Amino acid sequence: MISAASGVPIQVVLNELLFATKIGLVSMKWAPFCERCTAPVCTVDWNNEPPIQSYCQGCRYENTIECMSKIKVFFILTQDVFYVLAENFQCTASESIIRATEAKINIP
Repeated sequence: MISAASGVPIQVVLNELLFATKIGLVSMKWAPFCERCTAPVCTVDWNNEPPIQSYCQGCRYENTIECMSKIKVFFILTQDVFYVLAENFQCTASESIIRATEAKINIP
């Protein structure tokens, strides 16, 4: 999403997001997705391992996470970063925009 919109290679985008995570500008979470309905079944902080088994509340399917392709990574802007970005907008950000601070990335 970020790479395609900006024309910056995906590896560069990932390197920058990982560095931003390291210095505290964004937080990173693992999000295993349901094999049946593709909904996220949980989110886990990046410094914890994703679960091997996860239960989907939506379709009641017991998932087995066997490979990284069933996991997406969320990079979440900190409120301080979002505030600085919002200061550069010509209008006041709405509550829904303030909550939408996540970038979802598939692990290649």
